[in-house]
Amino acid sequence: MIVVSQKNTTKYKAMGFVESLIAIILVGVASVILMRIAANTLLEGVQNERIDKMTQYAVEGSYMTEVIIQEMLAEGKNPVEELGLMGGGTNYLCFVPVVEDSSEFSFKKTGPGPDADYRKWSIPINNFGTYMADRENRANLGEHAGLVEETETRPRTDYFRIVCFTTINSMVGEKPPYLYTDIVVGHILSKGNITKRGNVKDYVHSTYITL
Repeated sequence: MIVVSQKNTTKYKAMGFVESLIAIILVGVASVILMRIAANTLLEGVQNERIDKMTQYAVEGSYMTEVIIQEMLAEGKNPVEELGLMGGGTNYLCFVPVVEDSSEFSFKKTGPGPDADYRKWSIPINNFGTYMADRENRANLGEHAGLVEETETRPRTDYFRIVCFTTINSMVGEKPPYLYTDIVVGHILSKGNITKRGNVKDYVHSTYITL
């Protein structure tokens, strides 16, 4: 017959308590790790969805821009003069492609009437990244170049889209063979310069239009 002393019983109980405590800690750590993995997976899913939307909007904007430019040409207009692209090649001139009520494409204007100027931004090429990362500038782009999405509850604007032309050295009446364009789509609340931790880098779709 083995007799277990009261001292040994207390020791065994203490060891059992420590083992239980360690088990609880391990379960807690594992839960935190799993929650982080789940959160990162969810965040990656949101980022991928945003990137897919931005890609779609950029390709759509490229098509809209080409149609707008070709319609100018069909009307006998020189797009370089019409859009005021004559310059030293140091700035981007950025416009907003939109769909009119008649389902026709055009660049957004500052107001109604044929004399209204185009809504545009002149951005130095060497300062483009800094300009686009500025929170106030992104809010302004969201206000004037925002893409309205219909949802089950209410319309919302999460993205902006602009088309940027490089100003070119051209004399009045001259028409270059091509116009190079960058369609820029950004998530308004993101910084625009990196895809990380909820931020999505601006999507830029570069192309050229034959004149």
